[in-house]
Amino acid sequence: MSDLKVIFPASTVELSSGAITVKPFTFGQLPKVLQKAQTIYGGIAHLMDNGADTAAVVQIMAVGGEDLLELVSLSIGKPREFFDTLQIDEGVLLVSTFLEVNLSFFVQRVLPEFKAAVTKLQAATGEK
Repeated sequence: MSDLKVIFPASTVELSSGAITVKPFTFGQLPKVLQKAQTIYGGIAHLMDNGADTAAVVQIMAVGGEDLLELVSLSIGKPREFFDTLQIDEGVLLVSTFLEVNLSFFVQRVLPEFKAAVTKLQAATGEK
């Protein structure tokens, strides 16, 4: 991912119904995002460690497909029902763009900030 995409990580996808912008989550969305992400975390961790493979994608959709679609809907600002009539190839494109935007941004920007905050808190309280 380019440095420019890390600074401005939103990405626009052209669908037959028009352009959709996939945005990184906001801080206020994190509680809901983390709750929904629990059901798909194992599959996403597998994708991050091993690259895309069909079994991991099928597992994510089978185990946590509804949660994944709700996460994407948060990211694009569309209701969950938007996906009900979306063509499969456009849905796959949208989900893959969502994963690229949000996983990369989360791993490269958000996790390091959380880790730094925890380290500061531990130093301030003398905890390990």
